[in-house]
Amino acid sequence: MSTVRKLVRSARAISRELSKPKGRGPASPTEDRCLKLGIALGGGFARGLVHIGVLKALEDARITVDFVAGTSVGALIGACYCAGVSAEELKEIARATRFKDFARRTLSRYGLCSNDRMQHYCARILKVTTFEDLKIPLAIAATDFHTGAPAVFTQGPLVGPIRASCAYPGMFLPDEIEGRSYVDGMLGYAVPTTPLREMGADRVLGVYLSAHWMAERPPRHLFEVIGQCFSDRAGQHVRAMEEGCRPGARARR
Repeated sequence: MSTVRKLVRSARAISRELSKPKGRGPASPTEDRCLKLGIALGGGFARGLVHIGVLKALEDARITVDFVAGTSVGALIGACYCAGVSAEELKEIARATRFKDFARRTLSRYGLCSNDRMQHYCARILKVTTFEDLKIPLAIAATDFHTGAPAVFTQGPLVGPIRASCAYPGMFLPDEIEGRSYVDGMLGYAVPTTPLREMGADRVLGVYLSAHWMAERPPRHLFEVIGQCFSDRAGQHVRAMEEGCRPGARARR
């Protein structure tokens, strides 16, 4: 309940912020004075259900989301929402979804599973196939496997970038798009706020799904090792963002 109350308070604060005029001078009758809101949905496996609660809180507060960016599970939920799936419908979809719906075990030295079943899964719930078909502009973050650089997809076929963004190293095979291999977007953008600014968002809401894979014990298996590395990397990324948002903070060169 405390998490829900926090979401409601945040939604109200966002509503007040978005009602402010864009400029300080007088506006013409035709000038759009509404600030544009972008929401960045971070990665986090099953913790991504929190994203649905955030979207529901925004819907209840009647706050319009103008842009969405997602990484990993945030890419999938963001794509659904941009395609017109409501938060209530997302909740029902999440309740019925099982790992086998989008993953298939495989014999490969590059990963234990393939996420090729996501093609059919996304086709069933999205009802659209390209970024251009979406009702809300969307950016999907992945990571270039060879360079480690973040990659952002905003146009063309939709399912490939979603699969790439969700390709958790070791668990899923890297996904190939136009001859390049990509893995989980969390390595490039733990919370993809930067693409939203480039898309035209005046205000950005980032949803960071923090996790502590291990407390005071050693890792039990490979995926706890990888998960802890992801958690450490994501925490550094978010702390850097917070530092940059503080009053008086200067850009580092």
